[in-house]
Amino acid sequence: MDLGSSGPLLLPDQPGLYPHELVAGGKEGTLYLVNRDNEGQFNSDTDDVIQTIPHAVASEIAGVPSYWNGSVYMGGDVDYLKQYSLVNGLLTPGPVSQTTVLFGGAGPASTSITANGNRSGILWAIRHTTAALFAFDPNNLATKFYDSTQALKARDKLVTVTRFVTPTISNGKVYVGGTAALAVYGLLPSLSVGTGNNQTGVVKTVLPVPLTVVATDAYASGPLAGVPVTCKDGGVGGVFLPSATQTTDAKGTVTYSYQLPSKPRALAITCSSLGYTSALFSETSTTGPPARMTITSGNRQIAPPNTPLPAPLVVKVVDSNGLGVPGVTVTFSDNGAGGTLSASSVITSAVGIATTQYTTGPNTGKISITASTAGVASVNFVETVQ
Repeated sequence: MDLGSSGPLLLPDQPGLYPHELVAGGKEGTLYLVNRDNEGQFNSDTDDVIQTIPHAVASEIAGVPSYWNGSVYMGGDVDYLKQYSLVNGLLTPGPVSQTTVLFGGAGPASTSITANGNRSGILWAIRHTTAALFAFDPNNLATKFYDSTQALKARDKLVTVTRFVTPTISNGKVYVGGTAALAVYGLLPSLSVGTGNNQTGVVKTVLPVPLTVVATDAYASGPLAGVPVTCKDGGVGGVFLPSATQTTDAKGTVTYSYQLPSKPRALAITCSSLGYTSALFSETSTTGPPARMTITSGNRQIAPPNTPLPAPLVVKVVDSNGLGVPGVTVTFSDNGAGGTLSASSVITSAVGIATTQYTTGPNTGKISITASTAGVASVNFVETVQ
């Protein structure tokens, strides 16, 4: 049994004939399960161990395995990280899960596990060639939680590391020693919504409740002063007052007044700062109340008695900014002329339009069809029956 550059991992007591076990690997990629009470001594013909798994990894095992929750985790050169389960004191003959990430060249060497007892486990591993830190779900290694290459603008880029560096975890931070620097990974401080979320206001007006953003330390949960915060609405045309970029005060808070854009819409506001998680607001700009109603089409038509007019009667209800107001009830009446309407009460569409069709009555002459809604002046269609 050649352990090469690998080291042994002592396992917690196991059921079965051999309660005291250790697991180790060799340069040839073999995984060994050994009885700590009787390691077998030297035998030139065989490995006198509890269990041998040849080719557990594709190439050299150059680090110490990890253990958590009844599983052993192993990495090798030019291979995937693999999970072997312990069942009645024996390892499963093959991996029960493995990463989809191939650790090419110099593999991950030793891995590390963090967990809250038997919950919330994370398997940490370092890729030494094109250095990167990885975090996987130890219950299913195919699930990758994180890697240090995925953040924008190389925010989490790992320093150059040496061959056998192992991630070290303490007080919620991951430490990785490099050839010229120490990299420390941890939870990002956060920006969170204080007040002003989920409001609705009329276009071009200032939301009634100011938007407040709070900067907080991820570990001590204390406020962070002096943090520059920039808010953006995705370019929809709103205005942040006094400006889009401000700095948090001694309470870690920054406050904005926000003037809604000129068009009705649902909008998302993102407030961010480099190295912080962002705060997200969802707001809605709507049209104002009805200010006037106009005839869009259908006026001054001619039709014989008892005949539909050639075109429908169409009106538009708008607010003070000229924007169509949806959901307004418009009532049509021919004022006793004896005709019929396809609908005498119509709700305006998303753009403020109400439409109905009119069929003339038995009498000839000019008739007036009135369209009305609460709060604005009525309009009259003048039609001719002949």
